[in-house]
Amino acid sequence: MDNSLITVPPEFLARKRLVICGLLIDRSGSMRKFPADAPRQAVNEHLSSLKTNENAADTLVFVATFADGVRFDIVPQPLSEVSELKPYAADGRSTLLYGSILMLLKGILELKAQAEAQGVEVILKFDVLTDGHDEPSEEYEDVDFKTPLQRLTAHALESGAELTLWGIGLPCQAIASDIGFPPESAIQVPATVEGIKQTIRDVTARTHITMIYGTGTPSSTSSR
Repeated sequence: MDNSLITVPPEFLARKRLVICGLLIDRSGSMRKFPADAPRQAVNEHLSSLKTNENAADTLVFVATFADGVRFDIVPQPLSEVSELKPYAADGRSTLLYGSILMLLKGILELKAQAEAQGVEVILKFDVLTDGHDEPSEEYEDVDFKTPLQRLTAHALESGAELTLWGIGLPCQAIASDIGFPPESAIQVPATVEGIKQTIRDVTARTHITMIYGTGTPSSTSSR
């Protein structure tokens, strides 16, 4: 991942408040059981809905996907300038879950620090959707991503970040514990097309709350 793509637009540094919200979505081969367009349509509906929020002008969004590695499908940019997500393809051979969260969260926290250094209040919301456990390729199987990720997650939470892990047909409390996400933020959802769509709708509802009030707590949206 090229973190040079992660910068705060100059016009946002003159504002008092900035919301950064984004998604990290699994595109490993196990996601082929869903129609390829289902995640894309759900994400595009999510982005369209956020553009109607009263604080849309103060919001940066990003969308990234991961499998063998992690990449930006929508680099961090003003919500008003975001176009539709490009076609989604579950084309990965492995699931670099911990490494992908680590690399992306590191870049986003650097983005947060850039704005805070200019006196901007920054609110960060980060949602991860996966249907599998951490199963890196041979290239990364001996790399310890978990330990630095635990430290980074602790730092993010101390700074007020809102982190949520959505397990698609996957009990994800153990994963959340492994990487330091709060246990209440680990949510299992049905491994169906409707399950994915409802998950993104829940993410959308919580993000609207975060954009307005600064937090999108589980009690604020529908429970399962």
